[in-house]
Amino acid sequence: MRAYRTKQRQVLAEWLQSRVDRAFSAREAAEELTGAGVSLSAVYRNLAVLEKEGQLRRVGAGADGSARYEFSDRERCGAHLHLSCGRCGRTFHVDEQTTGAVCRAVAAAAGFVVDELGTSIQGICADCRRSPAKAIPHRHLHAAKRRSPPQKK
Repeated sequence: MRAYRTKQRQVLAEWLQSRVDRAFSAREAAEELTGAGVSLSAVYRNLAVLEKEGQLRRVGAGADGSARYEFSDRERCGAHLHLSCGRCGRTFHVDEQTTGAVCRAVAAAAGFVVDELGTSIQGICADCRRSPAKAIPHRHLHAAKRRSPPQKK
């Protein structure tokens, strides 16, 4: 966080460091940081700055449609894809060999070059699929089925 440091920004920075590889919404961050004196408006303001600086990235939307963010640990996040669980919020790093194979397949099929660092594939992780305690958000499971691939002419 390069901009001037306020107490709220410092508290948010420490919170983000403790949440590497876990997606969250601005509202979730504000709820967890309310006791530390961090307001919802301060969270939104700082998330916008961090996203612009490349220290934070949007990784999709939650079941309620709110933006989900993830703190970018650039030392760990090399050229590989990320898998984000829509249930527990965890992010998994795909190994470079698998990432390369997926990116080559996408390039061959669609002529599209994938930005590995900026790409997060949404879904439900194995741990959450085994746990019947939480309902799986309908929109996450069927979003891919609604989109048809472009037809070749």
